[in-house]
Amino acid sequence: MSIGKDLLSGLATVALTSSIGEPVSAAYLGATVQPIFNATIEEFKKRVLSVRETNRIDKVLNDAVNKIKIRLEKGDIPRNDGFWTESHVEVSDAKAILEGILLKSRDEYEEKKLPFYSNLISQMVFDTSWSYERLNAMIRMFEQISYRQMQLMALALLKGEIQTPQWDAKFKRTHEAFSYYDLYSEVVLLSNLALLHQPGTAVMMGLGDKQSLSPIGKSMADLMELSSMPQEEIEDLDKMINLLNTKILHT
Repeated sequence: MSIGKDLLSGLATVALTSSIGEPVSAAYLGATVQPIFNATIEEFKKRVLSVRETNRIDKVLNDAVNKIKIRLEKGDIPRNDGFWTESHVEVSDAKAILEGILLKSRDEYEEKKLPFYSNLISQMVFDTSWSYERLNAMIRMFEQISYRQMQLMALALLKGEIQTPQWDAKFKRTHEAFSYYDLYSEVVLLSNLALLHQPGTAVMMGLGDKQSLSPIGKSMADLMELSSMPQEEIEDLDKMINLLNTKILHT
């Protein structure tokens, strides 16, 4: 299998620069990030994987390494907060999270989501605000949402809010809206997961008339870099919602 082939080629020679401008040996990378990646890859090589599963993991790993390399070339420094440290009784937080991400990407049938698993790996390498617990919670939540729900979150990020006027009542009473019920259910699930919420301080039952990213949703959007989602996809979804509201639900 090809997992990890040329995975870290070029990374060891990237010139790192510290925050005070002094050159940092590339061995720093070798002593932290590289062993975690290599050890995890070696374990995955022992697993029995289909060609498609192997290709998914390869894509996530290689995309992640390219993103890490770009950040290193810009002068970003891998985190140094104990995230990489292993003991004789347990693996490091980094290895556990990396293995978890690869397991989820292995089973991810919506392959459009794969680049966002790569974003997660890249972010975890550098951002100390993402602890093991926070990353683990986000991975589990990310697994539950569809690519279109990611588009909905990206739309809320771009526009500030999604208009859902009287959706709870209208979808139950409007026969013509049945063909859009999947969209309605996806918005409801995002709300149930506390990734979208009704703006303002009032607590409401149901969707309310508009939805925006919750603080948790904003954190996930930032972690997964949902702002990088193709603009045309977001615009097409926005047009669909506008058509639904004006032509079918008559809101």
